[in-house]
Amino acid sequence: MQVQLPGQGEVSAGGAGEGGAVKPHKWSHAMEVMEEIQRNKAAPGSVQERFNLPATEIVVDKFMCAIKETILLQGTLYVFPHFVGFGCDLPGHSRTILIGIEDIDSLEKAKFGLVPNSIEIVSGDKKYHFASFFHRGKAFDSIFNLWVVAKCISTMTSPK
Repeated sequence: MQVQLPGQGEVSAGGAGEGGAVKPHKWSHAMEVMEEIQRNKAAPGSVQERFNLPATEIVVDKFMCAIKETILLQGTLYVFPHFVGFGCDLPGHSRTILIGIEDIDSLEKAKFGLVPNSIEIVSGDKKYHFASFFHRGKAFDSIFNLWVVAKCISTMTSPK
């Protein structure tokens, strides 16, 4: 059987005994992502459960890094549509930090010592310094893009 999808070529879907296979198209990755979201929706022990977030707050991206406190605590920075979360599970130093994207007052690329591999987030009276990124640029862009969108939406929806 041949099916014409909008903006796509023909897709062959063989039924029982037809021996046809579905030809991949550009939507296949989106379908894989949606299936992964359905499998991971608020499962016990999920990232959403750790940060006490609804299942609709899917992980947009995640990055290995460390937060600068009295010592560097290695963990994972999670980027959600409306939040940035950090989780560290080192024995004796467990941390779970959640920052609302709309609550971010300042977001900057920073240096840790002489090494330019850090991101500094200021939210209210708290300053968070995340360091030791392998992909600081990608992490910064991921947070920055969501932050800009959130700021634009809040500006457009706030009463004048």
